Amino acid sequence: SLPAVPEDGWAREIADTIGGMLRNHSCKYVYLDLGSNIGVQPRKLYESRCYPLAWKTSLFGKVFPRKVMVDRTACTFGFEPNLSHEPRLKRVERRLRSLGAPVRIFTRTAIGGWNKRNVTFYTDRDKKHKEWGASIESGASVGFKRFASGYSVNVLSLPFLLDTIKQYGKVERLLIKIDIEGSEYDAVTQAVMKQVLCSAANVTHITMEQHPRATKPHFPPIQFFPSLA
Repeated sequence: SLPAVPEDGWAREIADTIGGMLRNHSCKYVYLDLGSNIGVQPRKLYESRCYPLAWKTSLFGKVFPRKVMVDRTACTFGFEPNLSHEPRLKRVERRLRSLGAPVRIFTRTAIGGWNKRNVTFYTDRDKKHKEWGASIESGASVGFKRFASGYSVNVLSLPFLLDTIKQYGKVERLLIKIDIEGSEYDAVTQAVMKQVLCSAANVTHITMEQHPRATKPHFPPIQFFPSLA
């Protein structure tokens, strides 16, 4: 397994929570919602009646068998650092868990390449668009500093997260949504280098949005993700 760093007791608590849920619910399928924002995607998976087109148009229907909505054999783990979304995400989590869905959304937690504490998170406070450009990356923070909206969050390593799932050893299909405003480059690179990006489950599916502007002035190569494929 991946070595722990002295300061990552908080990360180990997350790993223990995830491992416990996987075992308790005998989960064969896992959805990682990296960059949960206001928590719409988990609702599409477990409350598809509220989103009638979601199962046909999203990856859920292509990756998971439809029975997971009934037998609850798909575990969902979300991560969102934005404090503005925390009250809603807690309500979404309680609602889905009341329906029997094995869901846990970790708030005040970003995803990156390394476990880190007290990393500055910046947001433009654009409530109209649910602050979807908020980021821990330098390119975003330069533009957002004028809003004086920075505060500290923890950053969980993507390799550490995937290794936690790998150690469980019973996941047949893993779906990862990555929408983390520029941190995808470091997170995915580290997961590849540590050889856990595609080894946490029998089959891994990844849907990802690129944010090259958030990494200014160090723009990643245009072919970064195609080269990974």
